[in-house]
Amino acid sequence: MRRALLCACALAAASCQLDDHGTRVFLSVSVQSQGDLSELSFSLWAPDGEVPRSTGTRSVGRTSRELDIDPVVVRLGPLPRARYVLSIVGAGPDGERFVGLRCYTLVASLDDTVLLVPLAAGDDEDGDGFSSDPLAACAEPGPRPCGASDYACDTAVGTDCDDSSPAVFPGAPWQCQNGIDEDCDGADEECGDLDGDGVEACPVGGSLGCDCDDADPRISPRAEDTCGDGIDQDCDGADACCDADGDGYTQCVDPVTSARTGDCIDTPDDCLRQVPPCDPTSIDAPSVNPGAPEVCFDGVDNDCNGMQDEVAACRGPDLDGDGVDVCGMERPGAPCEEARFDCDPGLSPTGRERCYPLGIDDDVDGMIDEGCPPGDADGDGQSAPRDCDDTDPLTYTHDAGDPVIERCGDGVAQSCIPGEDVSCPAPGDTDGDGFVEPPGCEGDASIRPDATDVCNGVDDDCDGVVDEVLDPTMSLGCVGGAPVDFATDLRHCGGCRVDCAEAHGAGADACVGGACVCRSDPSAAACTEGDRPTCCDDGCHDLANDVTSCGGCGLACGAGERCEAGRCVCGAIAASTIGEQACPEPGGGGVESNACCGGACRDVSADVANCGACGAVCGPNALCTDGACACDPAASRDDCNGDLGTDGDGCETDVRTSTTSCGGCGRICAPPRSTGVCSGGACMIASCNPGFSDCNSVAADGCETSLTTLTSCGSCGVTCARTAATATCSTGSCRIQACNAGRADCDGMDGNGCEVALVSLSSCGACGVSCGPGEACSGSGRCTCGSTSGAIGSGRACAGATTCCGSGCVNTSTDANHCGSCGMACRAGETCSGSTCRCDGGPACTGSEVCCPGIGCRPSTC
Repeated sequence: MRRALLCACALAAASCQLDDHGTRVFLSVSVQSQGDLSELSFSLWAPDGEVPRSTGTRSVGRTSRELDIDPVVVRLGPLPRARYVLSIVGAGPDGERFVGLRCYTLVASLDDTVLLVPLAAGDDEDGDGFSSDPLAACAEPGPRPCGASDYACDTAVGTDCDDSSPAVFPGAPWQCQNGIDEDCDGADEECGDLDGDGVEACPVGGSLGCDCDDADPRISPRAEDTCGDGIDQDCDGADACCDADGDGYTQCVDPVTSARTGDCIDTPDDCLRQVPPCDPTSIDAPSVNPGAPEVCFDGVDNDCNGMQDEVAACRGPDLDGDGVDVCGMERPGAPCEEARFDCDPGLSPTGRERCYPLGIDDDVDGMIDEGCPPGDADGDGQSAPRDCDDTDPLTYTHDAGDPVIERCGDGVAQSCIPGEDVSCPAPGDTDGDGFVEPPGCEGDASIRPDATDVCNGVDDDCDGVVDEVLDPTMSLGCVGGAPVDFATDLRHCGGCRVDCAEAHGAGADACVGGACVCRSDPSAAACTEGDRPTCCDDGCHDLANDVTSCGGCGLACGAGERCEAGRCVCGAIAASTIGEQACPEPGGGGVESNACCGGACRDVSADVANCGACGAVCGPNALCTDGACACDPAASRDDCNGDLGTDGDGCETDVRTSTTSCGGCGRICAPPRSTGVCSGGACMIASCNPGFSDCNSVAADGCETSLTTLTSCGSCGVTCARTAATATCSTGSCRIQACNAGRADCDGMDGNGCEVALVSLSSCGACGVSCGPGEACSGSGRCTCGSTSGAIGSGRACAGATTCCGSGCVNTSTDANHCGSCGMACRAGETCSGSTCRCDGGPACTGSEVCCPGIGCRPSTC
């Protein structure tokens, strides 16, 4: 039967290679199971973190019996030679899980067989496939126990260190510096550079100057952001804005609100978002941007200022529709009016002067109410007898052709002809407003003589003039049926046809109190300074020369660059498009040059002469990394005095040899009770202080052992003890401090201790002190003879010429019982003199002689 092959060529293989490849090896594992499997997944990782984690999953659909006959083969490689951990998890049809865990040190290609075993209850509480006991996932096919396996994992690499979290298990993906040991290697990982793009990953909560996606080398602060793809390649927190139509202006779309900023039409479909919408088939999208001129009557806001046709060229010569052109734009031979009167249809040189009590020059001839009869109370311009009712402006004698508006039911004929008054409802009052009106007014009850004319394109008061404003203060107007407030209208700011755009271009964005202003400028005045004064969100800027807004609001040039004619410039290098820096971020893997220093583009993220800013020089042995001076790890030197930058001494300290900064700044190498030496950045003991030694071979606690102790006397672990004595090692040599009671060091040799018991006849109470013949030495060190004792250590108990004989001291020179020696008794009658027995002053008797006093020796009897 063909064996199933699960091939996961980790680390660069596009297809599986079945043989060793150079310095790389393969791992082939045949997978069996103690239960049926429907799916199999594996994870392979290196505990040292040098090799990226490799994972794979496939469907199996086999019983345990079928797997015994035809195992699933997991083949991995080619792999670098390293130590690896392999975790295999199988899922059964009923949801039961089966696991296997192995550790391999691969120095050559290897084949192995793994038996998956079920996870017992409580072995994997968080369901991540790992147990708190590595041996729970280790079993061998056949009778051999897992403990005999060469590939069983130890607790250091195979233990689930937090069985309550499915995100924490051996070899798990991790986030650096987040306070969690996800991969159970005993430490929260430091932020490194896993994708090799030269920028370290961002710690949790960090976002500036770090790699926001350390799994993708195409994403880092050094990368160029591709606009509009939804990916933040340069880690600045947002996707770059696009310039789809190539007009030099970018457009961004808010992902939440879909609001657009910048170029208001960057692609034809944006026309549909215009109000009113434009025609996407005819619009020239590149012609629509914040710097474009307004095109009249195309229905498009060409200059992206929120208004259409706002410039004077787009407005006709008769704005108010009163039939009279503005002077300077009038038709030949036609009358004209001053521009300031062109916002009120009621003011016209062809109109009539109203005699209302408003004080307005209706016919703009320089005179007010000329021709009005005095005492005209109702202001209809009539006087008696033509005005038959000076309280009603509708009632007067009308000329032929002058339409009469009759008010019904008022008892007055508005024609001043008796009998022409009509009652209500009046014939001809078709709209029921109480007036019989001329054609054009009748039929709409809201149009009536007593109504107030408003700016709506309708002759509301039926006086023949549409939208007359007749404002004596000249603060309001009406144009095209839309009211105009000269205090706030950009097109009529401070008066009719006083156009802020025409007067100030982009230098004003509001009309306040009748004056053109830039709302964001603190001075609240229109922008006037520079070649292209423009009102931006943060105030006035000269878009031709301002480095903070070069060519467009907010388009800042890079450090050290200047703005000329709306383009950023560094030395002789000018930006290719508006909005781009002369020294832009790199594209296509080129050299990063993001600051203009001395007229040349410099990579301030890596240039030691311009590190982070122009002229910021890194000191000796220092590198420039991500715009900051840092010591070169390969040089094994560090900046311990904080003087890395310009005119500093750089990385001045060799942390491999410095005893004041051994392995790092401020790490003093001064082990206790010793002289330290720094070698290779590690603090070691050069020599111990006199009387001390490094007995535990741990440099951190120095020479921790005193060599004047009884347990280490003169050398590590040498015990100081003496026979029958108390020992001392105060000088580093083992010596007798005091002999035990009744003992003495009589030979003066420390080595054998107090070798003499002071109860011997030759050393009684003191070394060499002998007792006399026949004497004994008591336990207290006294020589004794019977009841006679000498002083302790004083020698013989029998003084002078006496000798101990039996129970007492005798003088053997005179004692007849002990004459000459103990027990030598003289015969009866004899005396002892000079240690010799004598008979009556003569020699001692011999043989059977007896000594007779005064007679001398006599045979047998006296």
